[in-house]
Amino acid sequence: MSVVIDPRVLALGLKAKEIARLERAGRDAEFGKIIAIGKSHQAMWLILLIFPLVILGFSIGGLSSKVNGRQNPALPTSDFILALVGVVVTVVLSLIIWWLATNRGAKFRFFEQGASLHARGKDLIRWSYLDVAALTYALVRQSYNGVYVGTSGMIRLDGDKGSKIKPLKCSFRHMEKAKGILRRRFEGTDPMDLVRDTVADAVAERLALEIAEKGEAAWTGPTTFTKEGLRIKKLLGAPFVMEYAKIDRFGFGDGTLVLFQEGHEQAFVSMAVNGKNFWPGFVLFQRLMTPRGRAEEIDMEEFEEEGD
Repeated sequence: MSVVIDPRVLALGLKAKEIARLERAGRDAEFGKIIAIGKSHQAMWLILLIFPLVILGFSIGGLSSKVNGRQNPALPTSDFILALVGVVVTVVLSLIIWWLATNRGAKFRFFEQGASLHARGKDLIRWSYLDVAALTYALVRQSYNGVYVGTSGMIRLDGDKGSKIKPLKCSFRHMEKAKGILRRRFEGTDPMDLVRDTVADAVAERLALEIAEKGEAAWTGPTTFTKEGLRIKKLLGAPFVMEYAKIDRFGFGDGTLVLFQEGHEQAFVSMAVNGKNFWPGFVLFQRLMTPRGRAEEIDMEEFEEEGD
């Protein structure tokens, strides 16, 4: 078992090069074992490609004037050689800048208890999950001409309002794959899913403490936690509270979570899973339901087929 990588990550069956990448990042003395490495910040390095491209433009112009046989008194043979050297220098500089963008750009590192923005051999910014007040985790399945081509993701960590902690926002490519033809499903867990679960646990503790101190805590969309149940704000009509003991089923479908009241076939609320603090709230929801008998998760596709 690795002494630097979270054991949950090793169970995902990552490629050897991904494991090696995590091993190189190593363990953080304060935040523990590493879980995932976020997308590099390549933009600043790639902007530097403008300079070799300008050199390349002048160089190609000089070469073309000689190759095409046009005599340019301002371009002697020595300048032709310089133009050729310019092309070579452009290629070399471009390769160096691309290497820097790929290997030296700032990277987000996510550990068991915190995250960091790492570049040039040091951490530029560090976030403890205990300081995170809100988590947003969004996945978007992309297609081209109706064909699934992959899933992109975004994770964002925010501190309290007025906090000096800068928001962390990281984009990534999710590992899930489409399976099946007639009944397509998506399978695959990404290391960023583990980051989501880890941060959600920490934020859920804050929400629980907020309920204990203030009597309520916002979940996402129209839903608020209270000590008695979930308060639902409707577009029309007065808000109502659904007691925890009356919630007996929940299901996921089309990017939403739906909750059902005992004895009713129609859901009383739906929430977007991409919403702010959805996942911490879902963790807390499960904890609150456990003493009352955990609500049963249902297969939404089968439920909708039965309804038809």
